[in-house]
Amino acid sequence: MIMHTLETMHTPETMEMLFLCHREARATSFGGYTVFPPRLAGPGDAPALIEHYRRLGDFDRYTRFFSAMSDDGIGRYVDAFDWSRMIAVCVYSDERLVGVAELGWGDGSSPERAELGVSIDAAFRRRGLASWLVSSLFDVGRKAGVQTIYASWVGGNDAVGRILRSHDASIWLSGTHWQGELNLRDAEVGALADYFPAGVPDKGFAG
Repeated sequence: MIMHTLETMHTPETMEMLFLCHREARATSFGGYTVFPPRLAGPGDAPALIEHYRRLGDFDRYTRFFSAMSDDGIGRYVDAFDWSRMIAVCVYSDERLVGVAELGWGDGSSPERAELGVSIDAAFRRRGLASWLVSSLFDVGRKAGVQTIYASWVGGNDAVGRILRSHDASIWLSGTHWQGELNLRDAEVGALADYFPAGVPDKGFAG
C-alpha cells in the first residue's frame, strides 16, 4: 500500500499535474527574490537538481554528501536516484531550483525509517527556506507512511540540527558527527493543502 502510494506520486500524470499547479501557484517575494511554493520533486527535476548541487561550494558539498563530490560525481549521484524509495520537495526561484529537502530509505525496505537531507542555494539561506521545505517534506512523508526520520551532520551544517530540535528530535554527538532522530507521528508540522503552504514563515533557520 505504501509503495503503491509512492509509485502513484511519481507517475508522469501526477508529476505533470504537480508541475502545472506549481507554475500556477502564487509566487512569493522572498528576500528580494521571487520563489514558488514548495512542491513534490520527481525525475523531471533531475537536471535542475544537478545544477543546484553543482552550485554548492566545496565545504557545502562535504556537509551535504560527506565527501568532496566533483561535478561529474554529482551528475552520477542524481542519475542513480531511485525515485521509488525517496521523497523530495523542492523550491524554485523562476526557472532555477534553489532548495531541496529529501527523505530516502534503503533498497528493498519500506519507508517507515528515512534519512533526511537538505540543501539550499547560498543566496537563499538564513531566510527560513530550509524550515519551510522540511515542514512541507514532513507532511508528505507522513502521508507516505514514514514514521521515523534521522539525520547525520558535521559542524558548520548546524541548520539541520536546529530544524530537528524545533521538531523535538533527540540529538547526540557520535564521534565527529552529530546525529538526530525524531518520531514523525509525534512531530508538529504545518498542515499543507496539496503540498502548498500558505506562505513563507517570518522566522526560520539557516539553510
